[in-house]
Amino acid sequence: MYHWMYGGGFSFMMFGGIFGIILIIIVMYLLFNKTSENNSYPSQKKSALDILDEEYARGNISEEEYLRKKKNLS
Repeated sequence: MYHWMYGGGFSFMMFGGIFGIILIIIVMYLLFNKTSENNSYPSQKKSALDILDEEYARGNISEEEYLRKKKNLS
């Protein structure tokens, strides 16, 4: 008499399990993709001298300060 309910419940649980697995895969992909973007281009990291040169070029520091800091970094 209630045989259709058992089949429906099993189908629902199976669908929920598949949905859960897909959700976990999506979350893991997003986490790993975000961390790999930060570490994929280590050559783009700027050295302290590069940053100092940029600050001087923007006019954020004076020539005396630039030369003093450049001497300290070298």
